[in-house]
Amino acid sequence: MMSISNIYNVAKMEKILFDLHQLRAFITVIDAGSFSAAARQLNQTQSAISQLILQLEKSLNCQLIDRRTRPVRATLLGHECYKFSIKILAECKQMQNWLHVIESGKLPLLRLGLVDSVVAVAGLQILKYLQPKVDKIHQITGTAPELLTALQAGKLDIIITMINGDVPDSLSLYPLITEKFFAVTPNDWPEQTIEQLCKHHNYIAYSHQTPTGTQTQNWLKWRNFKA
Repeated sequence: MMSISNIYNVAKMEKILFDLHQLRAFITVIDAGSFSAAARQLNQTQSAISQLILQLEKSLNCQLIDRRTRPVRATLLGHECYKFSIKILAECKQMQNWLHVIESGKLPLLRLGLVDSVVAVAGLQILKYLQPKVDKIHQITGTAPELLTALQAGKLDIIITMINGDVPDSLSLYPLITEKFFAVTPNDWPEQTIEQLCKHHNYIAYSHQTPTGTQTQNWLKWRNFKA
């Protein structure tokens, strides 16, 4: 059964008694290994940093830093606080950026992944289209599997690529363009169907490890063509 004093303590804990300046100071001290180094990084005095950490520890009612070690280290509770602090500041930064987007109508940063074949065909046009809408574009290129992995890991915001197969539920897929496939043969060959070409000739195809190669193989397989 919860007593009146316990209810009062829970109510007190529901109040946020610390601020972002304290969390930033705490993170910097742990990363830098000392109060003096953190003070230099944050352009503040060492005593000001010490006060911020003491206020944070008082607000949370626990010791966060072991001051006896050199470099200083987080205590067990401090280690947990550090992980939460990183997430909180990241969320605040994301909120700030998103509000900037709403206010200005422009993204502050877009991490864009383009599959190599798209870069060659439409890369310049895509960048020209995005430039008025984004302050800064960080572009990388690679294979479709590499870009998909980077997107799922949170290292990219959007990828323009070829996807073959199921898309993870956490991602949204928007078809942009379609393209035709051509069989290229010598000029002196007679006109033939795909079935005839597959039956009588070898062909050079994309690697099976690429979406285009997989799509080509599936297209032939679904039509019972053996190549």
